[in-house]
Amino acid sequence: MTKPLVVVLSLLAAPSFAAPCMAFRREQRVEAQKEGQWAKSTVVRCDARKGYLVHFDGFASSNDAWLAEDAIRLPPGVAEAAQKQREAEAAAAAAGYKSNDYVHIQRASDKESFVAKLWNAGPTTYSYMSGGVETRIELADIKGRWDPSKMKYKVGDKVRYVMSGFLPATITAIEAGGYKATITGATDPNVLNEKWFVDEWTYDEFEAAIAPVKKLKDFRLATLAEIDKDHTTQPSLPREASEDSVAEFEKIVRVYEAVDADLKAKFPKLPPLERPDCSFCPVTVADTIARHKEILRFAVPLDPSRVVEEFERLTKADENSYNNDFRPDDAADIFAAKDGVAAAQKKIAKRLRKYTAYGELLGVKVDPNLPKINANIAAEAAKFRKYLKKSPPLLDSFAKEGTAIAVSDKNLESVAKARVAYLYPKSKCRLLGTEKHDWRPEGSGDSYEGRYKYVVFDCTDPEYEFPFALAISAFQPHLGFGKHGPTEGRWPIYSYYRK
Repeated sequence: MTKPLVVVLSLLAAPSFAAPCMAFRREQRVEAQKEGQWAKSTVVRCDARKGYLVHFDGFASSNDAWLAEDAIRLPPGVAEAAQKQREAEAAAAAAGYKSNDYVHIQRASDKESFVAKLWNAGPTTYSYMSGGVETRIELADIKGRWDPSKMKYKVGDKVRYVMSGFLPATITAIEAGGYKATITGATDPNVLNEKWFVDEWTYDEFEAAIAPVKKLKDFRLATLAEIDKDHTTQPSLPREASEDSVAEFEKIVRVYEAVDADLKAKFPKLPPLERPDCSFCPVTVADTIARHKEILRFAVPLDPSRVVEEFERLTKADENSYNNDFRPDDAADIFAAKDGVAAAQKKIAKRLRKYTAYGELLGVKVDPNLPKINANIAAEAAKFRKYLKKSPPLLDSFAKEGTAIAVSDKNLESVAKARVAYLYPKSKCRLLGTEKHDWRPEGSGDSYEGRYKYVVFDCTDPEYEFPFALAISAFQPHLGFGKHGPTEGRWPIYSYYRK
């Protein structure tokens, strides 16, 4: 009778465990109670009756102690991580996501959500597959299952495909977060995102109405829209509105005005934007055309001071450029003229006339008064005179190359003379000759354009104080198969010099 009683008493004295040896595992790093303090420790083993045998860091094994579960805890941070993991697993279980589910995903770096197929669906690892590449995500990045019944368009709907214009299309299937469609005028077998479709409307008639704008050579609607996006920088003007093409620029303005009037008459109601960045949509197109004058002002510098500042910046005497052969520019023409200041103001006036004309077309008044730049031009002209040599650098460089120019070639000389007459109608030029050595290649390899030789003249001009050596390139375009086209006079290079 006594022995069973002892057993009962010993069991009552043993530590109590709700689930023996389940809280911690062998060799797990923990913190354990030692003399009233938490000490870094390692679990050695567990006994259902005695509890956990713990080894304290920095102490001999003789100090190992049996401790109850409530005298042991996970290190700071580990417990929180374990709790988050348990919560994530619970959330995953509640969500019920499975591999191959289509879900909405939006990470912190994504501007908008997208639909993708889950590859891993937890409980600890999540990822999706796209284009054969697996990408890891967090559970919080998954914003719910994709529901095909909530898609905007249904199978059989007539829509427009805006990837290449407003092409008629019919939705044939809804899958993988998007649509498959048959498209008139295009073939795309992929699943297409909803943003590439808009509702059916009279897009064909609208496209016909804006066709005159699209037919402009360079100044297309896309160019105008790009200027409208960024007013912080000065866009470069297209070819149609270049320095000597005010008439072309006038045509641009008139085309936009006519199309704007046509749109307002034919399409008083336009379909709403399907998305904020819909550059193809009629609302965006019509708005850009209607505001064309306001937008064009950002492309045309109408402030005369800006024109003159740019002119002065470029009109500088440079000894290095003079000592080398150079092609004609405003600076050299001004500095070599008998009246450099008058020549400068003449060129500025010509430029301001262009901007004044542009301003009138855009309804902006431009002040044509010339700023006082005489002193600056005179000072630069004085520098230029110091750089002039007794012989022309152009001829000097030819001589250094070993290029003789005493050869006569009537065919090349005739086109060169015609070019000189066009460039300098008042000049008197004496032919010095055509260069002797082989043709110079223009371009090389796949970009080979042709070949040229120089024809050189010695010229004087009543508007210039100094004589100048002038070389005209007699150019022959390459026709292929070793053949070249007819000769034409092209770019000039020249240098002024004292006599």
